[in-house]
Amino acid sequence: MVSKFVIIILSVAVVLLGGFVIRTAFEDKAINTGTLKSRALTVDIIKGKLVQKELEVKEGEVVVLKITTDQPWLIHLHTIEVAREIEPENTAFLTFQTNSTGVFQIALHPLHGGIAESKNKDHNHTEEHHGAPVIQEETVAGYIKVLLG
Repeated sequence: MVSKFVIIILSVAVVLLGGFVIRTAFEDKAINTGTLKSRALTVDIIKGKLVQKELEVKEGEVVVLKITTDQPWLIHLHTIEVAREIEPENTAFLTFQTNSTGVFQIALHPLHGGIAESKNKDHNHTEEHHGAPVIQEETVAGYIKVLLG
């Protein structure tokens, strides 16, 4: 009987600690785990633009972006070359390691009915579909600054 009680108490402690770690991991802060440095940032996209004024990370960090949006998009980071589809009412995570310093575009492509405002269109990508060129609109939603580590 005592061993079941101990197991239950330990299980509750693990669940509570796990919830604390998950909750605090996305308070836009750096996490130092010894040799590996990481940073979690919250990114909210409304009408094709970042709500957050500035995103900054340091070179060499593993970055996790927790992303919410009001429209369906394909989000990608220029030069860093990571991409992910994001949908309204779903939280998406985009993870990458920063290997160089600079300011990099966070770009969006509309997905199945997502509408990029024409004033935000910066340039287009041309792709082939059944041998014919197809233009995909691209919106620059904002920038991420990678500082010297």
